[in-house]
Order: sequence, then C-alpha cells, then structure tokens
Amino acid sequence: MLVVGLTGSIATGKSTVSNLLKTRYNVPVIDADVIAREVVEPGTKGLKKIVEEFGEDVLLDEPVGLGSDNTASTSSEPKPPKSWKTHPLNRKALGAIIFPDPVKRAKLNKIVHPAVRWKMFTEVLKCWIRGERWCVLDVPLLIEGGVWRFVAEVVLVWCPKEIQLSRLMTRDSSSAEEASSRLNAQMDIDAKVPYADTIIDNSEARDVLERRVEKWVRKVEMRVGGKRLVTIDVGTLSWKEGLRWCYGWSWWFLCWVVPPIGALKAVWVLASKAFRCWLYPPASKAKKTD
Repeated sequence: MLVVGLTGSIATGKSTVSNLLKTRYNVPVIDADVIAREVVEPGTKGLKKIVEEFGEDVLLDEPVGLGSDNTASTSSEPKPPKSWKTHPLNRKALGAIIFPDPVKRAKLNKIVHPAVRWKMFTEVLKCWIRGERWCVLDVPLLIEGGVWRFVAEVVLVWCPKEIQLSRLMTRDSSSAEEASSRLNAQMDIDAKVPYADTIIDNSEARDVLERRVEKWVRKVEMRVGGKRLVTIDVGTLSWKEGLRWCYGWSWWFLCWVVPPIGALKAVWVLASKAFRCWLYPPASKAKKTD
C-alpha cells in the first residue's frame, strides 16, 4: 500500500485538497489534527499524562455529557472532582501554561506527538488490512516534524506567498501586519519545496485546482493498480499504461496477500528514501502538477 504525505501551509489550500480526496474520490485520509484531538479526549492515556505533568487546572470544570438541563437540576449538589477520566481538556488553560515556556511546551509535545504517531500508524494499518491501494496522511507539520521521512511520497499544496497573504487576510479579516506575523511564525512555504515529490499549484481558480488534483489522483491510481479515474477496458489505455497498471496491481496484490513481502517492500522503500536523502540532501527537485 502506498502511503502519501499531504502538507502545505496556512491559506495554501491543503484542507481543500484533503476534502476533495475524501469526498470526491473516496481516498482514505488520515487527519493528524483530528487525531491530535482524539488522543487527549477524556479517559485516554494522553490526557492522563498531561494532567500528571501540568495538574488538574488544565481540565474543564464540567465532565463530559453534563448538559444544561442536567446542570440546572443538580446545581445544589457538589460538582464531582476533576478527573482525566471524565473531564475534557481545557485547551485555553493549557495554552496559557505552555506557550510562554519552551520547556513546558517541549514536555507537552513529548506526550502528544508519540501518541499521535502511534494512532496514525494504527490507522494506516487498518487501511492496509481493508485492502486499500493507498492512503493519505494529512499532516500540517509533515516536514517540520520529520514525518516526511516515513511516507513514500510527499505532496505539497503550494501558492506564492503574496497570494497566501491575501487569502489569509480575507479569510480571517486580519490586517497585513497580523497576517504577515502569522506567516512568519511558520516554516516558509518555499522552504518546503525541496522536500516534495509532487507540488500541486493552487495559485489559480478552484476549477484549475480540481483538474490538477484529478490528474494527480489518476497518476497515483495507475501506479497502484487502482480504478479511481481509470477505466480498465480494451482500447481505453495505451499498452504502456496497461503494463504500468498491471505492474502496480500485481505488486499491491502480492504485498496484501503475503504480509512479509509487504513489510519488506515498506522497509525497502523507506530505506531507499533515507539513502537518497543522505546521498542527495533535499533539493529543488519537485515538479508542479500542471
């Protein structure tokens, strides 16, 4: 199974591409932001470790499931003690603790990041068990967090910084100074280009972006022997395309029905990528999807 890493930057259109893949093409998309919320829900080991590190003040006052009617009827009764098993995380309170202190922020990352990576790994494993040809990891910090090393292909949704700034100002109704400050706090979009295997240019209209995504999806489907946007009938594919599709399908089927071969292929792909990156550090090698 092919694992693709999808990334971008604020206001470049990564979420738009991710939604297109999920809704239009039914591609399995594993969203890191969603998982980051799931691993700190009440009752999880992640929230337990956060409370142990930062105290119960990082929990909300009300437990999960306590609605307004229930609150009104039991207002005279003492509230149950805060517990990581029942009370949600108070993100605002946690943010006030960690953002001014890099050491505490690093401690939080040490708790959350391993939990997110493990959850993402289990979701990828589920996709493989279901027999999916490929899946997408939607990770905003794919490059900053080093996750790009563990995917077969890195796809970057890109647009010029001028357009990025304009979109951010329009979306958030912010001033140029505020928008520039947010952009400067993140890794520059052009600095991510050397890490990408494919760049989807989102500097034009929505319909142009949709055509570029469609072209890329068909290319991946041919690579893995899939049927999204690929009609497998005599006369619809050239002989080269037919051979490429059969090759991709054969490898997928072999890796799926014989797990040790699939594991070896995954190790080979990642080891080859690591060797290439060591031999030739990321350089401007990616091509935009026209």
